[in-house]
Amino acid sequence: MKSIFKLTFIILVFLNVGYGQQRGAITGKVVDANTGENIIGANVLIEGTSIGAATDIEGKYFIKNVEPGKHTLVISFISYASRKI
Repeated sequence: MKSIFKLTFIILVFLNVGYGQQRGAITGKVVDANTGENIIGANVLIEGTSIGAATDIEGKYFIKNVEPGKHTLVISFISYASRKI
């Protein structure tokens, strides 16, 4: 019984280490193109997923646990047209 517990524990540790190294983050800032003012509360989503974030008081966002690769971000806010980057 103890050996099964040890083996399971070792496998979980290695899976966790591998999982943690396969993720990244996306960070940025959303501003009005004409005035340069920060857009507070804009939604920034990774297209095709439910992963995203809202901008803070400085217009900054941080999306963590992102798979490596190229992603399209969809930015939306009330009274602005949505934009894909």
